[in-house]
Amino acid sequence: MKMYDLKNAEKALQKLVNADLPIKTAFKLSNIVDDIDVQLKKFEDFRISLIKKYGSETENGFEVSPEKINEFEKEFNELLQLDVDFSDIEAVNVDLLEDVSFSIIEIKSLKNIGFLK
Repeated sequence: MKMYDLKNAEKALQKLVNADLPIKTAFKLSNIVDDIDVQLKKFEDFRISLIKKYGSETENGFEVSPEKINEFEKEFNELLQLDVDFSDIEAVNVDLLEDVSFSIIEIKSLKNIGFLK
């Protein structure tokens, strides 16, 4: 899967992390989410380094300067297109999550990363 897909699923994954689930389901999901969190943290570190590379510090933090926005966007899009391998993650049966409400977009994002079956 692409990092883009993982970032799109981040909101739905956060909803799962905060949901009150049966203990067996919560334990199973915690292992999967731990693996995913490592990749999301790495992505965020690289995103910040790109902002610092093409930006400058302002009173609001680092901001990409308008004259470097195209270069930033090019590298950021390359970052989003990186392959992330979670082939060893076992998809979760949607029945285990019946007490959590998701939007259609959230369900699609979880399916796109192979999280739901």
